[in-house]
Amino acid sequence: MQAGRILEILVVNLVLLLALYFVMADVSSRAAYAAREGLSYFFTQSILVETSSLQGHATTLQSPVTLDWLQIIVALLVVIDAVYVYDWVQRRRVAPSAP
Repeated sequence: MQAGRILEILVVNLVLLLALYFVMADVSSRAAYAAREGLSYFFTQSILVETSSLQGHATTLQSPVTLDWLQIIVALLVVIDAVYVYDWVQRRRVAPSAP
């Protein structure tokens, strides 16, 4: 595999892993905020959607249903790496052998 192709794969994976890190940091910061304010933080995930709520002090704050970016980024990582592996396998099959 060419060095440029490997660098491309590493850059794409690095960008997606950084995005994954920031999504996870966002969720943990919400839970930390809730704990600091004496609230209970609830987080519910389903396939590609999530909801969260804060409960306490006789109040419940419910978020609207949103996309679950954690699952979307992981799915992107899997699909993009699968495409790269498929492309690599196809190139190895087509590559002429040296006499």
